[in-house]
Amino acid sequence: MNSVLILLVIIYGLSLIGAFLGVTLALPVEERQESLTLLITAQAILIASALGFYFGRKS
Repeated sequence: MNSVLILLVIIYGLSLIGAFLGVTLALPVEERQESLTLLITAQAILIASALGFYFGRKS
């Protein structure tokens, strides 16, 4: 596996953990689910497009 791909996945994981902790500690319980859904969806789209670009270019 390429080191760039590993780095991208590590950064994504750390970003998810940071977003989860930030939202969990900063917002009241009622607002957490909506905010986490928005953040995780946006991050998943970004990582999917980056991986798609990476693997699409390799082929």
